This record gives sequence, structure tokens and C-alpha cells, in this order.
Amino acid sequence: MPDITHEDHCSRSGGIPQAKQTEFTRRAVGLLVTAFRTGVYNLPVLWKRVDWRYGNGVSFVLGNRPALASWDFNQLTRLVIGAHDECIRIEVEPHGFGYLRINMWPRKGRDGAVHERHPSIEQAITDYRNDNPAPAPNVLLRTLRRIAGQSLSSEIGDGLVANDIEGTHDAMILEARAALAGTEADHG
Repeated sequence: MPDITHEDHCSRSGGIPQAKQTEFTRRAVGLLVTAFRTGVYNLPVLWKRVDWRYGNGVSFVLGNRPALASWDFNQLTRLVIGAHDECIRIEVEPHGFGYLRINMWPRKGRDGAVHERHPSIEQAITDYRNDNPAPAPNVLLRTLRRIAGQSLSSEIGDGLVANDIEGTHDAMILEARAALAGTEADHG
């Protein structure tokens, strides 16, 4: 069977000039396909605006008001994880009203200078956690713990009973303990 691949052929559709493709640009298109969970012909890429020689990378223009999200429609998460797996640096920038530009550059591996390497997703998460420790418990939770840790009138003897107006001291402690128990049960 003769080869009928044309310059504008895009995997049996149109748009990707095959003569301009390299091993890296094919990986970059594959990353977009994976991130958007679609075939190459359904990507929101404006193929005529792709810069196949963007430095040593490639630059895609996405149209039709594309959105990248971290959850539900999780193209952003899939793009980031895929970039870490493939050692591809990704940069997302606005490109006029209703357009995004996604620039991609290949990295040599996990080691080397900053402009040569790309961390695994696990290493990126570790670096993020080291730079951004978990936030301290919120003020309400700290206050509940402080109140719940106080002693009841029955635990400290008769001295407090005279100062406890109609049992409000004990009621407050018991209520804080119950709320704290429910909170800790919810968060396991």
C-alpha cells in the first residue's frame, strides 16, 4: 500500500505537519492526548498556530476557552503528572482572550543542572512538603483542646464549685470534649 501521509496529516485527521515532527514533539503531543483523555484530533489545539521549534521545545496554542483543573475535569493534574513522568518541563501562559499557550521543553533526566533535569512527581511532592509544612491546627480546634483539657469540678474538689455559676464551667468542658471527640472521629 502506498504512503499517502500528507504534510498536514494529523493521525488520519489534519493539522500536524509530519515533516516537522521529532521524537520529542511526538512525546509532547502524546502528553496532551493523555492529559485531555482524548484522541489527537479532539485536542483543543490550534494546529496552524503550533510553534514546532520553540527554542528546543514546542509551543501549543489551545483555543475555545480551554480550562485546566486539578480535579473533576483533571487535565491540569494529568498534565503535571505526565510531565514529571516524561521529564518534560511545562509552562502554561495566557495567549489572548479565550486562548492558552502550553510550552514544553525536554529534560535529559533526573540529574544535572536545573535547566537539564526534571524531578519525578514523588520528588516534587517531597520538595513541596519540605518547603510547605502542614498547617497548624485551626484556632477552634486548639481552643477546644484547651477547654477539654481542663478539669471538671468533681475532679478538682469543692473549691471551684462556689465559682461555677450553675454548672456552666462543667457544661462547657463536657461540650468541648464531645465536640473534640466528634472532630477526631471524623478525621480518624
